[in-house]
Amino acid sequence: MKRINFKELSVYTGISKKEKVTGDARESFANVLYTHLSGIRAKNLALSIFNSDGEIELTDEDAALVKAAAETYCTPAFMDAINEQFLKSE
Repeated sequence: MKRINFKELSVYTGISKKEKVTGDARESFANVLYTHLSGIRAKNLALSIFNSDGEIELTDEDAALVKAAAETYCTPAFMDAINEQFLKSE
């Protein structure tokens, strides 16, 4: 199980990784899942993220879906933010 907080996600502002900006990524990432992936699991995960109010716990399957979607449809900075939150939750 992995834990992640899309409401307060910190993303690096540059490749040097010296500075971060923290923001609410719930709706934007839920939209990535909802509009680019198929299947009921993707829809349920999108709704869970969109309706969350802070840190949520993901099954290993959902965490893999989040990681795959971030790697395919998001910026490298966003991918790093997801990976860092997953590492913190281990």
